[in-house]
Amino acid sequence: MSSIRRGGRRLLIVLTAGFAAACTGDHAPVPVAGGASAGESSPAGTSSPAARYDGPELPGLARQPAWSLAGDHAGWKIFALGDAAALVYRPDASSTPTGPSSVDKPGGDGPDVIEFRDSKSGEVRKSVRTTVKEARQGIYNGKPVLYVYYQKVTPSDGLSAEKRTDVREAYDANGTKVMSVAKPVDEQTFAVADGWVVSSKKGDPALTISDVQDKVRHRVDCGGDSLCAVQTPYVVFGSTKLPAVVGNLGFQAQPIVGSSGVHALRVVATNLETGQQAWSTATMDKPSGAAAETKVTGAHATPIRMIGGKLLLAWYTERSDGFGERGEILALHDPATGKLLITGPELGNGYGSMVIDDGEQTAVVTDAAHDARSLAWELGTGRTLWRQEKSERGLQPQVIAGDVLYGLVEPQPGTSTRSLIAVDLKTKTVRENNLKGTPVPVSAGKGYVAVSGPSGLFAFPTAS
Repeated sequence: MSSIRRGGRRLLIVLTAGFAAACTGDHAPVPVAGGASAGESSPAGTSSPAARYDGPELPGLARQPAWSLAGDHAGWKIFALGDAAALVYRPDASSTPTGPSSVDKPGGDGPDVIEFRDSKSGEVRKSVRTTVKEARQGIYNGKPVLYVYYQKVTPSDGLSAEKRTDVREAYDANGTKVMSVAKPVDEQTFAVADGWVVSSKKGDPALTISDVQDKVRHRVDCGGDSLCAVQTPYVVFGSTKLPAVVGNLGFQAQPIVGSSGVHALRVVATNLETGQQAWSTATMDKPSGAAAETKVTGAHATPIRMIGGKLLLAWYTERSDGFGERGEILALHDPATGKLLITGPELGNGYGSMVIDDGEQTAVVTDAAHDARSLAWELGTGRTLWRQEKSERGLQPQVIAGDVLYGLVEPQPGTSTRSLIAVDLKTKTVRENNLKGTPVPVSAGKGYVAVSGPSGLFAFPTAS
């Protein structure tokens, strides 16, 4: 059996058509290790054909991959799960998988495959056969998991009606299913956020937050507001989209009486474990740039995510970079008390998206404008390291590889394609702008990045 090539200490995977000349061996899709039947999983212990990398050196990465896979991996999705990478794919109907690990129904409506591989060695920890309509990385009980969504159909027996059931499952870094929730499609819509089940029954203008045992912990409603709507797992007030859950907190919006702003809302957090109110934006510590309640438009603060045990909030500011834009200032808080811990940068066009390095020391944030610009800031101090000028091409961050940020820059005039670029994480200095033909790298676990394409999948350690 062919072995996986290894080398180096930390890993990045790169897949690209431009690397075709660098690969050797069978180009058929890599079969799932272990040969599980549909709906089952297979254990570790089987490796796949390796590919040889002779391509150019990539900034922030070791010269050679720690491991690689031969074959066409252009359609594979890769998700970072701590010290593992989850590889999600559907076998190609045009290929001919061989041996006991072949898939029963390649292509078509047959099962998809999820391989849980060790980030450092590439060894398969477990392979799972299931249907994947949607997959995303998330958190469950404080640990990274892969959330998988699909719909299960029970055919009519000739008398009864066909039944459809929405299913949400979570798998940990070892491929173990740690959560499974199923609810009839006709009765309600639901989503899973940070391990909590957020659901909305038809005809009920509220969200119910439950644990996986279906014990109700909190309800989020519109309070009779005619401009409010439920879009699981969010409550939408006009232009404000408030998540129902972040971490172990549930959020409720309350109208601010007397504010001069439009549709002003204070945000109240409830501890979902105890059911007690944790804090309110009306009384908690605020960054100095945040607007007073009497000046708020929309939500006073929008919960974004947890970072290293701290809650990131985007506070409304009266300053913005354009008509109709929402100015915001980022801040890290103690989720239990609301205490202000770190004041971050201001965003004249509001919060858009974020990538964070493996050590959770530096974050790169993109604003919400149509021609978004980015900035980098230190999470421990709040200091802004660099900020894009309006005259620069907008940079959309994709992944951080050691001291290098990979991102996509907006098209040049007369073109419609974004181009891949590598810049220094701390200074924004361009490290490489000639990456045409290189697929967008993605994280493949802590200290590793992945690139994949028709000629192979390459997993590189980030450079020391």
